[in-house]
Amino acid sequence: MPSMSGHAMTGEEAVRYDRQMRLWGVDAQVRMMQAKVLLVNLGGVGAEVAKNLVLGGVGAVDLVDAAAVSTEDLGRNFLLGGDSVGKNRAAASVQELQSMNGLVQLKVLGELPSDDALKGYAMVIATDMQKAAALPLAASCRTLGVPVLLCCSFGLLSFSFADFGADFTTVVTDPTNKSLKQEHTVAFPAACHVFAETTSWAKAKPLPSFVASQVLWEVGPLRDMAPGDVLPALKAANARFAQQHSIQALSDDFLEQLAAHCIGDLSPVCAIAGGIYAQEVLKVVQRNAKAMLNFFVYDALLESKGYCEKVE
Repeated sequence: MPSMSGHAMTGEEAVRYDRQMRLWGVDAQVRMMQAKVLLVNLGGVGAEVAKNLVLGGVGAVDLVDAAAVSTEDLGRNFLLGGDSVGKNRAAASVQELQSMNGLVQLKVLGELPSDDALKGYAMVIATDMQKAAALPLAASCRTLGVPVLLCCSFGLLSFSFADFGADFTTVVTDPTNKSLKQEHTVAFPAACHVFAETTSWAKAKPLPSFVASQVLWEVGPLRDMAPGDVLPALKAANARFAQQHSIQALSDDFLEQLAAHCIGDLSPVCAIAGGIYAQEVLKVVQRNAKAMLNFFVYDALLESKGYCEKVE
C-alpha cells in the first residue's frame, strides 16, 4: 500500500494498522511508523503511555529508566511480573510491550541521551521526573527543536506540560468548510520561562487542582516521605509557589486532602491520563490535529474531569 510519502507499507503493516488508518489516514500512519520517540520512566503513567504508543504503531520507542523494579511497581506498572523485582524497570517492561506489537522497535537506554542524540527524536516524553531534572531536559529539547511533553501523576491528580516549540504547525480541517485543509501554527511558551520564579501566573487564574498539581511536583513523590513530613512540606511549597507566581495559595483543608489522596499512583487515573498524553504524541508525529496548549490536568480529586490551562 503506497502513501504520499513514498513509503510502501507491507502486507503485515496494512493488516495490523487497517482500523486506525481508516480513522486518520495512510499518510498519518506512515509518519508514525517513521518516527522515533524517547520515553523517560516506566512508572504508572509511563507504562500507559508506552502501551498506547506501541499499539498505535510508532516506529521506534527508546526507553530510559534508572529505577529498579520495586514491589510497589507491580501495582502501578501492568507490564511487570512478579519476577521483575530488582531488575531495571525499562528492561523488565520490554517483553510485554513487544508482545503487543512486534512491528515497533523497542530499545532500552542506560541513560538519558546526549544533546546530539536527542536531535534524532521526533518527540521526548518525560514521565514522573523530578522537576529539577525535567526542566533542564525540556530546555535542551527547546534549543534542539525537539517537542517535549512533561507529565506526572500524583494519586487522584495528573498533569502534563507541553513545549512543542515556537512555531508548531499542523494541517487541520477548516471548521467552516470540512473539505478544505488549513495550516495552524502555535507558539508554545518555553518551559524555562513558564516555570521561572519571576513569571506571574495571575492572568491564567488557575484552578485549585491545577495549582495542587504544581505544588505536588514542587515537593516531589510523597510516598518517599515520612507521614509526618508530608503536610508541612506541602504547606511550605504552597506558600512559596503562590508567592513566586502571584496566585492564590491553596487552603490548609485542601492541602490535607492532597496529603491523604495524592500519594503514589492510582491505575485508573494513570490509564486515563496516559491515553491522553499518548494522543498528544500522535498529534506531534502526525501533524493533523491541534495540540493542547500548554498544560493539561486530569482531576479525579474534585471534579472527575480533565481540562487545559494556558500559562505564558
